[in-house]
Amino acid sequence: MLILSRKPNEKLVLPSVNVAVQVVKILGNSVRLGIEAPQDVPVYREELLKSCDAPPAGAHRHAEQATQSPATDSKSSPMAREELERLLDCVVFAFDFAHSALDRGEIQEARRVLAKAIQHLERIRSQCFGPRPTPDSRSPRLLLVERDSQRRKSMAETLRSAGYEVEAVEDGCRALDLLSRQGRPDILLLDFSPARSRCEDAAATVRAIRSNPAWSHLKVIGLGRKGEAEINVSIGARGVDRWIETPTSPESLLSGVESKTESVRS
Repeated sequence: MLILSRKPNEKLVLPSVNVAVQVVKILGNSVRLGIEAPQDVPVYREELLKSCDAPPAGAHRHAEQATQSPATDSKSSPMAREELERLLDCVVFAFDFAHSALDRGEIQEARRVLAKAIQHLERIRSQCFGPRPTPDSRSPRLLLVERDSQRRKSMAETLRSAGYEVEAVEDGCRALDLLSRQGRPDILLLDFSPARSRCEDAAATVRAIRSNPAWSHLKVIGLGRKGEAEINVSIGARGVDRWIETPTSPESLLSGVESKTESVRS
């Protein structure tokens, strides 16, 4: 360690990193320093670095209590102002440090620090707003009616990967038979491609479903390339609950289905 003596207003200069440190004022045992540095050079107090690496005060005690006895309150205890300020300082430090690490090409180090920042943010969120809601007890059940076997397989796999329970059949006759034998799913995804047979007549399938009181709460989403006027199926209680263009990607399929799943989750 290099030890130097400086008087007020005298500087230490580190030309290789373009940094200068000036003694601004001496107050008893405390020295006030002024630091000139480029914007991409982070400057932090040592105690902040140590604070961000250490767990919050009482964290081990809280963790032990959480594992030893069930929670009696759905909300966490309020976070002390000092602890909140410390965690926010750590988050700011982490983002600044990660930015500098990325500039130096140290991607793994940046990821490590950002992961720590996320942990601090999760703690703040939990303390301020309580625990996250319990995940849904079950996934919505979908019945997919799609004539094309390859599209039917691809769509079913996409929906299952998103957490849905999926039954897939090739036409309306098989869909009605499955509904009669196994009860209703939550949502029916119905292909409205031009019919080549009675069983492929999607409009007739919708009419059969809407005429059966046992299926009155079934949500029906129509899939196709034609507008509702051309296929003679309305949007509403007697027709489909929603009409979407034939999905061209997994993302468009999921976004079209998701809007109807919130009301049927339990």
